[in-house]
Amino acid sequence: MAKVNFGAIKMPFREQTYDEEGNPKKDKNGNPVIAVVHRNVRHNKAYFPKKK
Repeated sequence: MAKVNFGAIKMPFREQTYDEEGNPKKDKNGNPVIAVVHRNVRHNKAYFPKKK
């Protein structure tokens, strides 16, 4: 069986924001406030070919 060669890439995720007490934040219309967070994600390098 071949060894899996892992790498890391940054991916954007949309996450809801919370206040200090742990309650979800809402804007003036009552919609949840969403923030884009970039996180490092491990992936199998074999699925993403090298750029030329």
